[in-house]
Amino acid sequence: MRYWVFDERTQQALGPYFIARFKTLYGFGPESKVAPSGSTSKKDWLKAKEVPEFQPVLEEIAKLRPPEPPPEAPEPEAGGKPAPQKPEPGKK
Repeated sequence: MRYWVFDERTQQALGPYFIARFKTLYGFGPESKVAPSGSTSKKDWLKAKEVPEFQPVLEEIAKLRPPEPPPEAPEPEAGGKPAPQKPEPGKK
């Protein structure tokens, strides 16, 4: 089966492509919206992680991408004390 993918950068649907091609598409990942070829409804567009056929491709992509770097520690203030952390919005 072939699928369309919505390119967030260009705001266009690309494809349709066979699933194996998706691992070579720049920016494709679990949050990418896809729809089967022949789709006619907006509700046919799902995140790739919600479509079982995409799981092997998403797993392969995850192995190829470098891991996220750890968050940086805050710079210490004068006197050697760490700088106070600002709370995230919505958290106390």
